[in-house]
Amino acid sequence: MSTSSAKRDGSGSSKGDESMKADGMSTKSDGVTDMEIDDGPPPPPMWRNTPRLQSASTPSPGTVALAQWASTEEFERKAGTLQRHWRGLRGRTKAMHRLTWVASATLESLEEKTMQDLCAFMASLSEKGMLPHAMCEASTSQPRSLQPTAFPLNEAAVLDLIACFCREQLPSAAFVTELLNRQVMLLSDLPNICRYEVPRGCAICVVGDIHGQFGDLMHIFRCHGFPSKTRPYLFNGDFVDRGDCGVEVTLTLFAFQQLCPQSVFLNRGNHEERSTHALYGFQRECTRKYDDGIYDLFNDAFEQLPLGAVLNGKVLVLHGGIDDEMSVADLEGAPRTKYVVNAASSGGGGGGAAAAHSPGDAGEAA
Repeated sequence: MSTSSAKRDGSGSSKGDESMKADGMSTKSDGVTDMEIDDGPPPPPMWRNTPRLQSASTPSPGTVALAQWASTEEFERKAGTLQRHWRGLRGRTKAMHRLTWVASATLESLEEKTMQDLCAFMASLSEKGMLPHAMCEASTSQPRSLQPTAFPLNEAAVLDLIACFCREQLPSAAFVTELLNRQVMLLSDLPNICRYEVPRGCAICVVGDIHGQFGDLMHIFRCHGFPSKTRPYLFNGDFVDRGDCGVEVTLTLFAFQQLCPQSVFLNRGNHEERSTHALYGFQRECTRKYDDGIYDLFNDAFEQLPLGAVLNGKVLVLHGGIDDEMSVADLEGAPRTKYVVNAASSGGGGGGAAAAHSPGDAGEAA
């Protein structure tokens, strides 16, 4: 038995060796067996600090839950609730906008009514001679530099005029008459719609309603500087009424336009119309400071004011609004100096002046 087994070992491989090779084992010369090398990926760790990444083909648990929830009736109910809340919020916002507009229009109407009542009250006091004499007459102290021979105006004369107004003084009637006559000639050559290209590197200052507030005009000039070739201005109407210095404001703007005709532009507002400023105070102010003749000269100048301006060929600036059927060509062809007398009469101490409306002033109600 032992001899036969030795023969089998000496002859080479045996059945046991073949079974070991079949099981992935190998034999060495010293009779020790080893495992074959495994080139596959290492086994996963027993723990990890980062969450396991989901494959693109496998949805995450949150996605699955959201899809299940979206398919339920609860989702439809909550979506309907959200839509109802949104529609309610939008409706409340529109209602708030309407109420704000109504409140603003009501306050403006009340302000106009209060001013009208105050003007009527002051007119009645003036007619009864109950106002102090100093309130009914202009100052007789005149600056020496403001004479009719000062035309055409230069920068020094315009600054003297402003200084005169700041001292609560008025230039002579002869000076004002010459200034207004020259302003009528200047404005009559202008079109209904002025076109202006702002110089490169400059900015134009567009000023809204001043309404006789000379202090506000001076504040604007302090903040932005006086008008010049490199500092253009566009004054968009309503120079007079409500305030006590409509004469001073208008004469200052006219003087600057005569000094810088290519840099100062004046649009007409609804208060540059006879029936409106006869009602809201400018007629009374002008006739108190000067006389009816100078008041008529102011109206001659107001009738010649352009209706609007186009800046850089893109921006249309008007004091009032225009309807959908109005075009710039219509405005350019409108007879801006033609006033149509209507049935309304002007009150507030303005006498028997007839009410009139210019085609350019129809955009804004008084």
